Amino acid sequence: MYNKQSTETERFSFVPHSTNPYSFCFENTVSSHHHKEINFNLYQSIASSYKNLEKEGKEKTPLEIDNILLLGECTIGLSEKFEEIKELVKYLKIRETVHRNTTESTNARVLLWSTFQLIILLIASFVQIWVIKRRFEKKHFV
Repeated sequence: MYNKQSTETERFSFVPHSTNPYSFCFENTVSSHHHKEINFNLYQSIASSYKNLEKEGKEKTPLEIDNILLLGECTIGLSEKFEEIKELVKYLKIRETVHRNTTESTNARVLLWSTFQLIILLIASFVQIWVIKRRFEKKHFV
């Protein structure tokens, strides 16, 4: 039904044509050496329930039905946009967490490397001082 290779992020929408159950399969055949994480969101629209209002509202005038349908469509549109915004914020939080973890890991490695360089510098300094002192010592031979 849908196949995508070598992607970091992807959005996909599907409109089913029947009420049968659907199943999802995620497969990673490209690389098995690295940890993979899959996040996905599943939405079900309620737009079809407003379409049935026209069939059920026989006692209402066509103008009332049109107004109710228009209000329902606007509500559905706002609801869908709100859900999109909520999911975008959730996605951005996950992305921020991943980047923060990467930054903290990099900072830890930089700190470790800097500490190693500092230790080497101190050892080299003490060795130079020791060599210079030995060179200028007076040796007494009796």
